[in-house]
Amino acid sequence: MLGLPLDELEGRTVTLQDAFGASSERLIDELHATTDWDARFDAIERFLITRAQSGPRPTPAIDWALQRLWQTNGRERVETLAAELGCSRRYLHARFREQVGLAPKSVARLIRFGAVRRRIEHAPAKWADVAYECGYADQSHLNRDFRELAGTTPTDFVTRLLPGYGGVMGDGVPFVQD
Repeated sequence: MLGLPLDELEGRTVTLQDAFGASSERLIDELHATTDWDARFDAIERFLITRAQSGPRPTPAIDWALQRLWQTNGRERVETLAAELGCSRRYLHARFREQVGLAPKSVARLIRFGAVRRRIEHAPAKWADVAYECGYADQSHLNRDFRELAGTTPTDFVTRLLPGYGGVMGDGVPFVQD
């Protein structure tokens, strides 16, 4: 997508202009033009998909592993992916970092987090049920990922970013019982 090994960006702050050049200006304008988070995420997704389609593709093995992670909502174990590809876990990890920019476990974690976000947008549920349905070991694992990836708790995320949504439990939010 950027024309360089993506793991070279780790730990660095790179502006959109530095990463994507002049093509990022339209995206920046779109992001500034709206306060709606769904519209912002849609704009970012469209931009990245367009860039990904025109940039270098991962090797067939890494592409297959990525598809497998998407198909399983991030639940497939890295060991299983490596075994099915006939390579070591270490080799798979290195190729992912080089071609995707993240380790396969990190990609799986982000996909699983996205599954939670989609799940809570559509129907009320208990956090423990959401955690189970989305492949987390338990609710505390879900909470930990939310704090690390969204910078907030799941309940605060729902309260702040999904206004009018009343179905996930927490302080001041209705609790749905079976």
